[in-house]
Amino acid sequence: MKYLLIALLLIPTVSAVTVLDDWVDHPSTFELADHEFSVQYLDSKEKLILKMDGLGGLLDAGECEIHESIEYCFLEANLIQVKLKIDSLQPDIKITREFSTKKPLLNEKIEITTTVTNSGDKRASNVNYEDLYTSKFKKSGSDWTGNLNPGEEKKISYTVTPIEIDTFNSIAEVTYEFDGKKKKKFSKTILIEVLAPYSITHSLSPEAAEKNELINYNITLTNKDESSNLEVTQLKIFIPSKMNIKKAPSSLKQDGNILTFKGTLEKEEQKNFIIQLASSKVGTVTLELDADLVVANKPFKEHLEKEISIGLSDIIPLINLPPEIESNAPYEIYIAAKNVGKESIAGITLNVKSDLIDAMSRNKKIDAKSTYELFDKKLIAPYTDTPQTFTIELIGSYTTASGKDKTFEKKVSTLLKPTPQVIQILRTVDKKELLLGDTVSINVKIKNKLDSAIENIDISDIFPKEVRSSLVGEVTKGIALLQPNQELDVYAYSVTVPEDYDKSSIEFKTVLSTKRDGDLTILKRTENIPVINAKIPTITLADQKDATTHSLTLVNTTSQPTKNSIKKFFTWLRSIFKPQSINSTT
Repeated sequence: MKYLLIALLLIPTVSAVTVLDDWVDHPSTFELADHEFSVQYLDSKEKLILKMDGLGGLLDAGECEIHESIEYCFLEANLIQVKLKIDSLQPDIKITREFSTKKPLLNEKIEITTTVTNSGDKRASNVNYEDLYTSKFKKSGSDWTGNLNPGEEKKISYTVTPIEIDTFNSIAEVTYEFDGKKKKKFSKTILIEVLAPYSITHSLSPEAAEKNELINYNITLTNKDESSNLEVTQLKIFIPSKMNIKKAPSSLKQDGNILTFKGTLEKEEQKNFIIQLASSKVGTVTLELDADLVVANKPFKEHLEKEISIGLSDIIPLINLPPEIESNAPYEIYIAAKNVGKESIAGITLNVKSDLIDAMSRNKKIDAKSTYELFDKKLIAPYTDTPQTFTIELIGSYTTASGKDKTFEKKVSTLLKPTPQVIQILRTVDKKELLLGDTVSINVKIKNKLDSAIENIDISDIFPKEVRSSLVGEVTKGIALLQPNQELDVYAYSVTVPEDYDKSSIEFKTVLSTKRDGDLTILKRTENIPVINAKIPTITLADQKDATTHSLTLVNTTSQPTKNSIKKFFTWLRSIFKPQSINSTT
């Protein structure tokens, strides 16, 4: 008996996963653990009507029910709220990953340690862990397949080596079986940014100059590779014709206003060039730099530009925006204004216009040599299936201490690259516009636009919660295989517009996800169907002296009543009495 007790103590104790243990208003409807719950407390009977996905019944305080591995309990009630406890009686799979680096150099190994844990109270069978990468990465180490008992975890270690410069959103996936159904969980998305094994930086001092003022143009090359030399097959520096080269390093070959360099940088070596420039002309000029490089037999190209104003504004607008961004992918925007002058400047107006972010307007004082940041955030690019160009423009003005009015502006554009349309989403809708009470039927199909099969497709339709309760049919499906050029009926459903729906349209969105060569591809199709809104007309009934005669005034509270609201009104009217005269004012 003593040994049995010790054995029992060694078994990990795992309780059900509690998704709610709190008070909720009654009556109310809410969503938890992928299910919809509704509660209505009957004070006279001291019972609670508790339903999950429309199924359920009456519960006394302290009673519980179990449905689809969800246990929901009614604990107690007061005048306005009821206390519930809802537990998930199933596997609860969690994925955590640790990366040795998220910004590796080219050919630098990324060591990844993954822990897959079952925090639930049920066994997960046929657990399959996958962490897929594109051909631009070399993976060493296998994924894992097995079973996970309650409280059990599995550690998996492997390495991923980038063999090309790339930016990649890494998402690991676990599939498992429970209660005869296949389920899927994803890890958090980790952005991997592969860095070049070298860097080229350039800067100007000052960043804005007066006429004939000496300007230092500083260029630095760094070989970051620990095992290979950096071959600079050609470095070209283009100095604008408006500027004069006052002094250049002897290592640079000069031909007019073009400076060139060829040479080798040893492992982790750095080389610096300082070029002295000046201009006798007022205006804005751009310095350009082109480089052809080779590291470990891999060729690279770089193009850099640097803008400087001569005899113009001391306020320099700064905008950093990638020249290209991918649909649904993360990117960064940086917008700022820098005072490169020797004195503080007050009353600077700053206006940002863009079709990527909201417009901004500021009036600021910026101290000498200081920078004011208007925007510095990482965003997710909009979804698009066609290429689009977006711009950001920063415009401003101020008055100098001597009373001169000065302006500045900068405009930067980026190309939004569309999500690859590997699958076409087709939708048919039986109505082009809807009235309150109307039912609309929707059919969704997909078509493989590739000459190769596509596996593991998840697709679902999303629409406003106000119409969700009227759903008839399926709005989600997993497709194991879509053959080349195959067109497939996915699902059909219908919804009804509530009589009290108060929006001008209903948005139906189809979201599809699949993986191609390890890349997660997300496709969307959105459609807005206009809704002609109307309230039931306001009714005024005036009694006349003759009890059998009534005067009725019908006042329409909207521009166009619905067929259903008018039909209901007259049905109600006839149920009360048989009018001899009706005056209708619309």
